[in-house]
Amino acid sequence: MYKHLTVLICLLMTLPATATQVHKKELEELVMESDIIVEVDIADVYGKDKFSAISRDPEMQTGPGLDNEIVLYACFSELLLNVENVKVPKCFETTIWKKWHVSLGSFFGYQSQRVILLLKGEGLKRVHPGHFIWSLEDKGRIIELIKKRDTVK
Repeated sequence: MYKHLTVLICLLMTLPATATQVHKKELEELVMESDIIVEVDIADVYGKDKFSAISRDPEMQTGPGLDNEIVLYACFSELLLNVENVKVPKCFETTIWKKWHVSLGSFFGYQSQRVILLLKGEGLKRVHPGHFIWSLEDKGRIIELIKKRDTVK
């Protein structure tokens, strides 16, 4: 009886850990699902608490049960795809998935970097919780996938 109870408790303790995992998707699938693909400069990285107060504390955490979010303030450089003809502002905010257990400081490396964002819809939301930021090294491959996408549809 105690053996079964111990196993059950151990299994229940692992549920929160698996809840924050994101199923990885291949770049081709992400490009097909994207409405907007844009090259941007990350002008700032900061956090926001549940009151939308800005935080620059590198120890600020996100994750289930927390109301914090990590924000990338991105400024438009080049539009690679815009299926919905969404007006992309010169600068805009996009957020990291709130359910990840990460710190704000772990994203400071993106500041002043040029990256490619794969987004969806008018709100410029990430196409996938975990895999919407891509390096400029992937730009050629992304452009080829956009061309392939256009011939498939």
